[in-house]
Amino acid sequence: MAHYADAGWGEGRDPAPWFSTTGYLERYPDVAEGGGNPFYHYLTTGRREGREATASAQALDYLVAEKLRRDGKADMPITAADRALAATEFDAAFYLFNNSDVAASGQDPLDHFLLRGWKEGRDPSRDFHLHDYLELNPDVAAAGVQPFVHFLAQGRSEGRIAKRRLGFRHDALARLRPLQERLADCEVWARAVPLDEASDFVLADSVSGRRHLHVTFSHDNYAAVVGGVQASVQREAVRFGSWAAITCTSIPRPLAHRRHRPRRPAAGVLWNGVKLGAFRPETLIEGLRSALADWTEGKRSFAIHSMLGHSSREVIDIVRIAGANAGHYWTHDFTSLCAGVHLLRNDIVNCGARPQAVRPAASASTAPTASCTSTSTPGCSAIWT
Repeated sequence: MAHYADAGWGEGRDPAPWFSTTGYLERYPDVAEGGGNPFYHYLTTGRREGREATASAQALDYLVAEKLRRDGKADMPITAADRALAATEFDAAFYLFNNSDVAASGQDPLDHFLLRGWKEGRDPSRDFHLHDYLELNPDVAAAGVQPFVHFLAQGRSEGRIAKRRLGFRHDALARLRPLQERLADCEVWARAVPLDEASDFVLADSVSGRRHLHVTFSHDNYAAVVGGVQASVQREAVRFGSWAAITCTSIPRPLAHRRHRPRRPAAGVLWNGVKLGAFRPETLIEGLRSALADWTEGKRSFAIHSMLGHSSREVIDIVRIAGANAGHYWTHDFTSLCAGVHLLRNDIVNCGARPQAVRPAASASTAPTASCTSTSTPGCSAIWT
């Protein structure tokens, strides 16, 4: 208003969509000759005299833009003053590091944030969180103004909070999707596991030329997945194979995250590194029993790399049928202490172990074993006694 009163009307600028400065002066030359502020003249004298205001030539554009803004379909214009204010605390390095697409595009990070980035939920610095600010200040969200500029211009002086500082646990929980949405995704991506039926377990042809048997239990296919546990299982299989041993690896086939009735996981089987298929636990047990019934020569051993997805009862049954009475239990990924390899629940922390004060101290019998790379490795040849 001050700018219009001092200079704007003389420059032909309009103070409102329904009032045209030049239109009023052209329609009433006496007002123009008086040299006064035409808007002030209309408000104090002209309308009482029955004079009519002329709408601004920009009225339609302004009203359409304002309607779109109120509906959340258009951006508020960013002035040079707004940009200069935002630049004082905008962290360009932080913004580009967290938004590689903007960095690759070559756009000016501040311009991108002011025009689009804030609507996409991108934060301008580590000290300002858009979601927090808009959630804590619904009046700002309803106004549709640029939240970062609002905070710098007036929000901070009004005592508004720029970012909750409740720690990463709160941030992780705040990002969690509702349970029903996650369950719906599980239904969409769920796939039935086809089960194989093999009376002889397809083992007869692969037994010849091998004298020993080594059974392992892991959580996935070491021949198809790369990882620390998988590398250990693979090295173990190669080494036992060099000792004329057959390696039989049992891996659980994943169950759907959402199940409508109790269901035991199917057992995937690798025989000397070759995938045989997926079997019901009872099929696997009976198949092994049949295949090994007349095979009495050689040594038997087992190694448990992971119990994830396995039934302890079925593991015991398989080990007994294999004739193994000695083996190794590996403590990969805290598997002897925690409920899962990720050690997380709700993306935060959940090992499930007892408190440190009540856990027994590690001993030689409970410590992680070394990789069986030769019969001279302590414990490796000892299991074949």
